[in-house]
Amino acid sequence: MRHEGNRVRRLRAFYELKNIGVYAFVPPVVVTVLLPAGFLWLRATNSTAAAVFYYANTGLQLIAPLLAAWWMLFVTKERVEGDGRELLYLLRRKGESLTALILIGAYLALLSPFALLVVSSGHCDLSVLLIIYAWCLFLASLAFWTAFVFHSSPPALVAVLAFHIVMLPLLSALRAFGATAWSGGEDVVPTLCLAIVSAGLLVHGEIRSRRFTG
Repeated sequence: MRHEGNRVRRLRAFYELKNIGVYAFVPPVVVTVLLPAGFLWLRATNSTAAAVFYYANTGLQLIAPLLAAWWMLFVTKERVEGDGRELLYLLRRKGESLTALILIGAYLALLSPFALLVVSSGHCDLSVLLIIYAWCLFLASLAFWTAFVFHSSPPALVAVLAFHIVMLPLLSALRAFGATAWSGGEDVVPTLCLAIVSAGLLVHGEIRSRRFTG
């Protein structure tokens, strides 16, 4: 019973971090409510081209990865820029990178209904969806890593936006390289590359977070 009470207090503390407030609910609300609702509305109006462009491409490739990184910064902001006394970590004894992984996993789970809706509509296949998930993982890991390396959230946001801009050409290059390497590699290579780099960012970010005294 005592352990359960501590868990409830930890969850309550997470949502009561100062300077966060209701903004912490923006990413899950967008990916679970707004994106699916907009996609269904466009399909109902027979705007197939608009549905493909704005929700299959813009929604999954642009908005979802940025929100994944933004949600990560909600946690790291108080750790990096706050005085520390108001923050009770979800997994304090397990390491902050594990907290980051759980947040990423929760975000991807919330994104899944919209992603599967797009796939079932024939606007995107599962192999591309895996790349988009790896993309979300990479940007969130990059935000986590940058925040602790530079001890500030703004550089993390700048880094995420910069990599997000160059990511499409980079993914295209990785897919082209994978296609020349072996059959089906155009999907496997970028997914594996993003996953490996993300793991490295989380590990090094964990090391920096333990050394952080700001």
